[in-house]
Amino acid sequence: MLMEALGQALEQGKVTARLGAQLGATGPQAARYGHIAGQLYADAVTEDFQGAADAVRATMSAGLVPPGATNAQIRSIATNVSDLSNLMELDLGQAADAAGRMMKTGLAPNAKTALDIITKGVTGLGQRADDVADTFNEYSVIF
Repeated sequence: MLMEALGQALEQGKVTARLGAQLGATGPQAARYGHIAGQLYADAVTEDFQGAADAVRATMSAGLVPPGATNAQIRSIATNVSDLSNLMELDLGQAADAAGRMMKTGLAPNAKTALDIITKGVTGLGQRADDVADTFNEYSVIF
């Protein structure tokens, strides 16, 4: 068990380092994002640590986090992105990018509202909902 735990810790360290590099984060920032990913994984938001790191990366890359956001805010938004992706069977990056695009174009004032709009669109359209995220990504400037 000790060896397994050590192996998991080493793997999580690699994932955290890769997350930091993907986001262009410094050592302390990468550690912060890794800690947030660890919380997502510990809270069973994702199935594994890599999935949690992917949720944090998608959230940060899409610009869903306000400047000066706390760890709790980042964790909350990343949780919402991950939940939307999992429940609605959307690509994680696609869902985050659509929400980010909605914020940038003024369709939504914040990440929570943007994710709520996408969720409503997906749940309200049934099988036709496959293109909701793509639609917001491509046409939000027109809306």
